[in-house]
Amino acid sequence: MKKLMLLPLLILPMMTACDYAKVREINTLTYGTVMEEGNKEAIKELSNSELLAKTRDENEVFLLAVYQDQYSETCNCWLTFKKIIQDYCFKYHRLVYLYNAHNQNEELAHLKIEKLNESTPYLYIYNSKRLVKKFSHSNKQYRRIFEDTTGEEMNRQVNQYVERPYLYFTDEEHIPVDKGNDDQVVMFMRHGCSDCKYALGNVLIPYIKEHVIGKDVYLFDMQKYYDLAKYPDAEEEDKVYYQNLKDRFGLSEAEGNPLGYQVGVVPTIQYRKDGKAVSAAIYFNDVIEKREDGSYFVADSFYSEERKEALKDQYTFPNVLKGMTITDGVIGGKNNTYYWSQEAASKYHKANFEAFLDCYISAEVAA
Repeated sequence: MKKLMLLPLLILPMMTACDYAKVREINTLTYGTVMEEGNKEAIKELSNSELLAKTRDENEVFLLAVYQDQYSETCNCWLTFKKIIQDYCFKYHRLVYLYNAHNQNEELAHLKIEKLNESTPYLYIYNSKRLVKKFSHSNKQYRRIFEDTTGEEMNRQVNQYVERPYLYFTDEEHIPVDKGNDDQVVMFMRHGCSDCKYALGNVLIPYIKEHVIGKDVYLFDMQKYYDLAKYPDAEEEDKVYYQNLKDRFGLSEAEGNPLGYQVGVVPTIQYRKDGKAVSAAIYFNDVIEKREDGSYFVADSFYSEERKEALKDQYTFPNVLKGMTITDGVIGGKNNTYYWSQEAASKYHKANFEAFLDCYISAEVAA
């Protein structure tokens, strides 16, 4: 058994991406977290709809810690495990979702989550709809997962069934600006943004599954700042903070930033070095207009001839979109505004985005 375990490590330097995919552990966690200790966003409790989406639509590989409604609220076994989860997430940079077993409905029956009239906590590992492993506090074999306050036992047991993630949610404190000498790949996104969901689910996550990855990607979810800025009774400070954030991280064209686009859009992915963006790619967010002859064209896009020239020493994107005539996928909106359907636009954006990923996160060995 030990020789078999060592075999992939011995042959990995000679492997192509296709070869690697055959031996790689399929249960790779989709997301992790790298956040300041105590950040409540590192641990999220899921609603029924969110849990259903992760298993049915998003095909996520994830950890789910389950408690038993009021039976767990004052129970020491759950309170202890909840503290272990918090420490585990910050210590090992993993993401664990919480869920109340008593909330489940018929749509979630396929997940086989135990619902008990007692306080017993559980830890589940799911790969989309498939249950990979179930740990129960009542099973003496796994009891230390729920009692070892260092989190080491939980880490040891979980690592037998899943590999570490390559996508990590992060916060402002972990994206240096004008300081440090490390390099990062950061994707700026919002969880409420349909373009971001499309780019993650249809491009970035599949790319990670299909390639040998040499560099992690950090995800900065800007949704809360966006929401504060749009809130009807928002303070002036909140209204401008979201824009200032985009300016600070180099997403916008402020101060002639050559990698910025308009006022800053998401999803934007950057390669950052020494606290500055030195390369970038954007998914969607093109401006579509109609000519007098009735044809449609891309009036503005991140992918212009000027941008291609500015990025020529970083990476080369194959499709210049600004000025391109569009023959399919145009959707008419209000007040003579036009949009390019995600499916049609992705035919061009996917290649451009993957060119960035090939350059900055891939570690594949040529055949």
